[in-house]
Amino acid sequence: MSIFAKIRRSNIVKNGIWLYILQIFNTIIPLLTIPYITRVLGIANYGIFSSALNLIGYFQLIVEYGFNMLGIRKISMAKSKEEKDKIYSTILTCKIILTLFSFSIMIFVSLIIKIPVAQFICMVILFFIVLGSVFKQTWVFQGLQKMKYITLINVFTRTISVSSIFILVKSPNDLYLYAFLYSISFFLFDIISTFFVHLKFNIKFIRVSKLYIFSGFKEGWYLFLTSTMSKIFTSIGLTVLQFTSNEIEVGVYSALQKIPNVLILMYIPVSQVLYPYISKNYGNSISKIIDKFRKIFILIVAFSIFISLIIVVFSKNLLNLVFGNDLVEYSNLIIPLQLWMIFSIVNNILGTQILVASGHSREYSLSSIIGSISIIIISIPLGIILKMYGIAIATLIAEFILTIILLFNIINLRNIEKYERKII
Repeated sequence: MSIFAKIRRSNIVKNGIWLYILQIFNTIIPLLTIPYITRVLGIANYGIFSSALNLIGYFQLIVEYGFNMLGIRKISMAKSKEEKDKIYSTILTCKIILTLFSFSIMIFVSLIIKIPVAQFICMVILFFIVLGSVFKQTWVFQGLQKMKYITLINVFTRTISVSSIFILVKSPNDLYLYAFLYSISFFLFDIISTFFVHLKFNIKFIRVSKLYIFSGFKEGWYLFLTSTMSKIFTSIGLTVLQFTSNEIEVGVYSALQKIPNVLILMYIPVSQVLYPYISKNYGNSISKIIDKFRKIFILIVAFSIFISLIIVVFSKNLLNLVFGNDLVEYSNLIIPLQLWMIFSIVNNILGTQILVASGHSREYSLSSIIGSISIIIISIPLGIILKMYGIAIATLIAEFILTIILLFNIINLRNIEKYERKII
């Protein structure tokens, strides 16, 4: 039986459909507000909001600590209710500790680097997203392949949020209101999903020992490094731009970056569906994963290239339609951003679907560290000299470097596997 037939007969297709619906309401639907918001708030105010949201993303990263991927893997392989309770409780406890740490760091850093008042107020409001991350239970539903329930919760909260933005945000003075409406939907979604985990799956929060908490931090460390490197790849450019340019350029770059980000977000459900399936059924061998999923990986990359070509060719029309005529002059920025998107998807396949799924999180983390160091080194000078164009080029170069490193690791590990099989 082919791998396509096995996937069709498993829960993976059904789970994938629900994941796509979740992704649409979690990211695509709110993005429909961007054309409206950039016009109502103005590109400068949108730049302030984007800067605040970008920095908040770093604190959210600390709280999530790689537990989302670790939790999926662990709970998908858990055999008993007691084991599920311990996994759930350990991760939740670790996240609470990290939230207190993150809030303290946010206040301290904001005072040290003298964040502008408007941006700081937005950060405090947007911290609801970080607080919600403590109770974010998507990993439980993904690991158990029960995405239907959390998707329905998401549809409810996101619909309210988007509707409220269109109804209530009417002028540039509504910047803080927009930040609140944006963040509160994530918070409500995470809180409701926590109650659902308790009621539907009977997974309870129990007291866990310090040993379990320490073990949770230890197990999540390499995945946290990986997530950190991924965050640096996607956000360091905007971060550098915050301190080397003005709110308008930050707003323009942030708006245009949404286009490749939407396509990456459309790919994420595919990644989320494949990862637990690969981990559970083929996660003991890189060679097996490559042999079984080669065709699927090639189709994903080919489709990404095809969509990118269409976007580049019609970039001016697309920008005029989505953001208005003011951003059409920046259409050349789409080319490096779309190339970055293609390499980003390739690197997710190489890193997450092959290395991490086969138990080589350490190799993926170390590869990501090297790639992230390169993007920091390249982004700073190019950001200063070429502003947002330099940032886009730097991100593309660093993503390409990561691709080469990941391929080298995979080839090396696969050769080791083949050698060990010959000895046996």
